[in-house]
Amino acid sequence: QVDDLFLASVLWNERHAQGLQPDESRGTHRLSAQDFQEFTRWQEEVFRPMALNPEYRVELAFNGSGPGLYKNAQGVDALWEAAKANFGQYHWLSHTWSHMDLNQATYQQTVEEIKKNSDFIQAFFAQSADMRRFYSGLSMVTPRISGLLNKHALKALQDQGVQFVVGDTSRPEITPKSMQVGLYTTEKLNGHAGILILPRHPT
Repeated sequence: QVDDLFLASVLWNERHAQGLQPDESRGTHRLSAQDFQEFTRWQEEVFRPMALNPEYRVELAFNGSGPGLYKNAQGVDALWEAAKANFGQYHWLSHTWSHMDLNQATYQQTVEEIKKNSDFIQAFFAQSADMRRFYSGLSMVTPRISGLLNKHALKALQDQGVQFVVGDTSRPEITPKSMQVGLYTTEKLNGHAGILILPRHPT
């Protein structure tokens, strides 16, 4: 899985981590259309043959607000155009519309984040016969693995059809005893029961 597709990310800076520079000095980086095309080519020509799996696809967790933020003078986002041209080369899942932190989000805020992102992806790919093969609203990655202890956010996710979310095994409160199985949310621990947290291992 690759998170934050279509958004820019703040660059890590050692001097900032040491408290020697202010945050604004760090800068940002956003994937370019050329980056996307090159990785698509690598996945198809190098990785799939090496893995002996012609169906292997990286899963992209996308934020639908991104293309509207990074249009050029002609009103075009080159990265979005590259993604559309290669939709079938990947699996896609929601990462919320704007990458909103869900730890303190209300029910309605969470609903809006999920619905807007779902509407965004389905508006373009609704005519694709293979859409259900490459995208499903049943699973998602919450921004920064947030909202998994927020009963309002979890209820909103479930009401929007989300059944599976990604956890982070660096966080003991949402880490299952066995790293090979998931962990269902409960009212006691998470505030709302019934969503399966799948462990994801951070680097």
